[in-house]
Amino acid sequence: MFKFAIYTNINTHELLKKLTDFEKFLTLKNNVKNQETPNIVFVFGGDGCLLDAINKFKDIDCSYFLINCGNLGFYREIEMSELDSFYKDFNYDSLTYESHNFLEISDNFNNKAYGVNEIMIAAGIKTLDIDVSINGKRFMTSKGNGICIATPFGSSGYNHSLGGPLMIDTNGLILSLLAPIQNAKIHPAIHSLVLTNKDILKLNVTSFYEYEVAADMKILTDLKGNEYTIERSDKTFKLAHIKSVDKYQRIKRAFID
Repeated sequence: MFKFAIYTNINTHELLKKLTDFEKFLTLKNNVKNQETPNIVFVFGGDGCLLDAINKFKDIDCSYFLINCGNLGFYREIEMSELDSFYKDFNYDSLTYESHNFLEISDNFNNKAYGVNEIMIAAGIKTLDIDVSINGKRFMTSKGNGICIATPFGSSGYNHSLGGPLMIDTNGLILSLLAPIQNAKIHPAIHSLVLTNKDILKLNVTSFYEYEVAADMKILTDLKGNEYTIERSDKTFKLAHIKSVDKYQRIKRAFID
């Protein structure tokens, strides 16, 4: 027996009927619906819906199972069309898990926030100067729209659209520049950089106009000042799998096929 939650941001008559059938299937096997402290969250939607669910339940020790009825569904476990097979074969005790770490950002006033995919410091229409230090040593100054720090989990999202690498392993972080200035005097030698798990970034915004700090495309309003520390968090989340995962084929399915 296990506790489960169902999460979706889609509201259609067809989906509501499927959710009713899904819940009935699980409860008839003596499992308990619990939207507060589930063991597993079944997400009906796409990658954005999965991201919302992970952020909603981030303080709960649970796993996530994506049933794709969105667009790409990069981390989907099954498609909606495969529910009949799910009802036939699902066995909670046989699930395997894929663990990922959150990204943590803190300011000089001990305010903290977390990201699943990425954390960004950016200005929409201004050139933002950011001094970057790695492990206590100055590394570079970024001149452009800002900086994106992505997790391996988020490497296939906005980071990839910036030209950042896709990461197969769950280790490391990615630093990518947002629209860096390039001219005769300013020409950054790198646009992205893969960091290790232990690296600690310090970002100091030296520009004197407004900018935004965001995690997973949502603006963080509790952070203060202009100096931030970003590092891999000890806080984790996990995806539940009913079948083995070939991560190369997952990328092939989403970006090549």
